[in-house]
This record gives sequence, structure tokens and C-alpha cells, in this order.
Amino acid sequence: MTTMLGPLRRARRIASGRTAVSSADVELCYADTWDRCRRPVGGLRGLELGEGDRVAVVGPNCHRNLELYQAVAGAGMVLVPLNRRHTEAELRYVHDHAGVAVLFAGRDVGSARESVKHVTIWARSASGCSPAAPRPTCATTCRRTRSPASSTLAARRAPQRGVTLTHRNLVANVFNYQAFAPFRPQTCWLIAAPLFRHPAVPEAAVFGVPDHRWGEAVYAVVVPRGDVTSEDSTRHCREQIASYKVPKRFELRTEPLPKSGAGKVLRRELREPHWRGHDTRVGGA
Repeated sequence: MTTMLGPLRRARRIASGRTAVSSADVELCYADTWDRCRRPVGGLRGLELGEGDRVAVVGPNCHRNLELYQAVAGAGMVLVPLNRRHTEAELRYVHDHAGVAVLFAGRDVGSARESVKHVTIWARSASGCSPAAPRPTCATTCRRTRSPASSTLAARRAPQRGVTLTHRNLVANVFNYQAFAPFRPQTCWLIAAPLFRHPAVPEAAVFGVPDHRWGEAVYAVVVPRGDVTSEDSTRHCREQIASYKVPKRFELRTEPLPKSGAGKVLRRELREPHWRGHDTRVGGA
């Protein structure tokens, strides 16, 4: 069974000079990416980690995440990706629950560093590893049971729950996607945290609320940055989208929107006050 590193090794062989990753001001070809992925492997093995050991990562969405996804799996270890919004207490819980031995951190983790044996702070070098780090041979095949990623998700009012994915799971996902969207030389993937058109609006949520005429009306909750009015929001939306999509009302807030442990806006909590007292949550039903 191929590992996550198998496709990268092939890309390095047949298209080494082509762009593999663009992240902010960093652009890497496949040869560079392969080289950078091997450095963390050397560093981890230097810490006497072996197959099945857990390696966690918490930090911003950038090329280093991609490198660690490849490197940790290629070394036969298990990656534990963490949410950068987690508190120190949540990070400690995950470290203990998953048995994390090494943490790659792209943010201040405070007291959570005490719950792991080794902490590596991201630098501009390869995933926090020195350019002089050894480049050992990485596995491109594995047993079916090996698990390259163990994603720990936070429940809102309960301890986190873990989901483990094998190499077979991840590679199968790629093949499934190729079935309806074949990869071509010009194919590019955009991997980004939430994108907003509204520069003065860092957070927004849109959902339906009861409407006596139409059954439901479009409603928006907006957390503006600076002096933004409902009229400003309406005007901007009318310039960008069809009129029937424009929210009928904008609610402006100063506090952040409620979010899950994964950082997703909890629209259910925002909708609930508007639908309280209704038998259904669909207008007109």
C-alpha cells in the first residue's frame, strides 16, 4: 500500500522543477518540497521516535502543514493535527489522550508545552528543522493498518473525540476525487482559511429567519472592523450578488461569533432565538 509520500516521490521524479506549493511569499518546486519533507524525518528519528509514535502540529495554515503531513506519515509515525484556536487546557488534553511525543508549534502554546517531551517552534527553515538536518530514506509503502493521521476534534461541551485515518483512507480519497475531477499539469489546489470579500468584515454568518410573507428571509450577523453600518453592508452586497441573495437585515455585533472547536461558526446558536416558539425550523412548513 502506498503512503502519503508515494505521489510526492513520483512528482519529484517526473516534474521536479514544477511549482508544488505557493504559500505567501514562499514558492517551492517538487524537488524542494521533497527535500524539506525529509528534514523533519531526520529530526524526529534523531529524537528516537519510531513507527506509530504521535507527532502533533498546531499553527497557521501554510506550507509547513503540508510538509509535516508528508514527512510524519513518510516516517511511519502518526500525525495529530490540532486546531490553532484550542486553549492550553484543550491542547494538554489532546496531548495526553493521543500520547503525543513531539509538538510542532506555530503559536504560543504556553503551559501545554509541559505535556509533551519535545516542542519545536516553527522557523522559516523547513518545518522548524535546520537545513543541515539529515535526509533519511522515507517509506513510500506500508502495511494497511498504519495510521498517518489522527485528527482530534473538539466537541463544544464534552472532551475531544479522535478520528484515525489510515494511508489507505487518505490515498483512496485522492483517487475518489480524481474520478470526477482528473488532475492535469495545470491543476492547482487552493487551501485557505475562511476568505471574506468584506475587508471591513472579519466575521459574518448568513442564515434564514421566519418571514410572514415569504416564509423565510435572509438574515446576516456581522462583526465589523471599524465604522460599518447596515446600509454599507447592503450596498456592498448589492454590488456583488443578485438582489434576492442580499440579506433583508444585518445585525451588527462587537463580540466574536460563536464557534465550534474546529473554528466553524455555530449558525444553529445564532438562528435559535429567531425560531424559538416555531414548530419547525423551515419557514412556511
